[in-house]
Amino acid sequence: MIKAKKKSLKTRSIVEVCSEPMMIIDESGVVTDLNAASIKIHSKTRKKLTGYLFVNLFTKPNVAKKIYSQIKRNVKVSNTPLTLVNTRNGLQQVLISGTSFKNTSSEKSEVIILITKIDEKKNNTSGLDIDKNEISAYKMALNESSIVAITNSKGIIEYANANFC
Repeated sequence: MIKAKKKSLKTRSIVEVCSEPMMIIDESGVVTDLNAASIKIHSKTRKKLTGYLFVNLFTKPNVAKKIYSQIKRNVKVSNTPLTLVNTRNGLQQVLISGTSFKNTSSEKSEVIILITKIDEKKNNTSGLDIDKNEISAYKMALNESSIVAITNSKGIIEYANANFC
């Protein structure tokens, strides 16, 4: 039980380190976790968004469902345009990227989604604002087949995924 809770906290910290909105979606299409950046673009709280049907966050739920279905079938989706509804500023044009992964604590497949505001993508051309922790989070979140290790400031590995060994 303690080990599962520790792993859950590790997942939570990885999700939170990402500066772009990130959501974890379960097999039935329900939001099970999200980061603070996701909360900022919606007019809903974390509590209200958790348990919300992912496809209903967009103006075209049928298109969002197709994207989700592709990701669920292990087809990596990158920079697919959609319009997010019910945001603090009204409708928001976004790009959706995602991949599926196996939740090791529940043994169920889940989908991780990154939402990029299109206006931010156009304005941030340098890419130099991304820090080491954010890069590590992206690697972990979007490419489960990669070998990933996260180290502390002393260079000691604190986390390594199953592909590391």
